Amino acid sequence: MLRKSPNMSIQVGIPGVVAVGTDDLGSLLASRRVKGGPFMIVARDRGLALDTGFGVANLTEPILWPAHGFPQQLWLLAGTRRRGEYAIQSVANGLALDARREDGLGRTPVLWERHDEPWQRWRLKESPDGMACQLISVHTGHSLDCPSDAGPRDHPVLWDSHGEMTQQFLLLVPMHSGRS
Repeated sequence: MLRKSPNMSIQVGIPGVVAVGTDDLGSLLASRRVKGGPFMIVARDRGLALDTGFGVANLTEPILWPAHGFPQQLWLLAGTRRRGEYAIQSVANGLALDARREDGLGRTPVLWERHDEPWQRWRLKESPDGMACQLISVHTGHSLDCPSDAGPRDHPVLWDSHGEMTQQFLLLVPMHSGRS
């Protein structure tokens, strides 16, 4: 279970595009209002968001892109038949983040029609400070990783789980600021 961290909060804003905030990951996921999303999945180390790159077909490789909050960066955490395991499904195209059947470090996940096999199921492991999480493939135990030299259009990769900043992702809830 994710723990409450009453002394910590995060606020992220992109003027005119998106403003997000949460007291901690546990309360975010427990909130009825945002349970399951949609979320932006933003690499804590680089500030780049997981993005479909406008792909709509199986085998599309997701990219990392500056956060903007449009549908290609919105993801749902859909429940699976297994407790604590989620499918990460694109709002833009309905495809699920897929670690692939093959095993191996450094490979890029793909987007694929949802089927709930182990390579499409993910566990969320809270970061030590409770502000982010690792996305760990149930199939391989490898974590989604934003390489330390990644820039826009680069791909996330799957890597041995170590929990350092390159494997910490913020689940951000887009919110309307009330301004036109």
